[in-house]
Amino acid sequence: MSKVKSIAMQQLISLAEQNIKTKHPSIPHHCLPKQKYSDKTANGLTKCIVDYINFIGGMAERTGNTGRYIHGNSYKNVFGKEVQLTKGKYIPGTGRNGTADIHGILSGKPLAIEVKLGKDKQSKQQKEYQKDFETAGGVYIIAKSFDQFYNELKERGLHG
Repeated sequence: MSKVKSIAMQQLISLAEQNIKTKHPSIPHHCLPKQKYSDKTANGLTKCIVDYINFIGGMAERTGNTGRYIHGNSYKNVFGKEVQLTKGKYIPGTGRNGTADIHGILSGKPLAIEVKLGKDKQSKQQKEYQKDFETAGGVYIIAKSFDQFYNELKERGLHG
């Protein structure tokens, strides 16, 4: 039994297929890979949104502010065992706390998109970021599914 794809997802897949045909015009249609998208995970939904915005003439990219881990000093002893001299440490990122998962521009408007699946809720920092972003004239969207995101873009008149 096959699942019926939503209009939004059909549109995304169609745009992805057009994009790959344009990039590889000499490859026969039947040899091109089938385009697959899913919004069931945060990574999947993020990919759907970033690709869709880029396909319709905007520019979008995934962003992050997670920082990085620096490993401590260690050496291998004569028995080949790793000996830890100092502990590693985590250093925070340099971006603003609460920044959105996706940043971009569409139809001349700056976009910030926060991906929230299931029971995931905005943090206090994310709410503050949203307020500041909207006050500055940007469009902030909380995306819970690709259909919801697609429909919100249509409602706001931002469909490229």
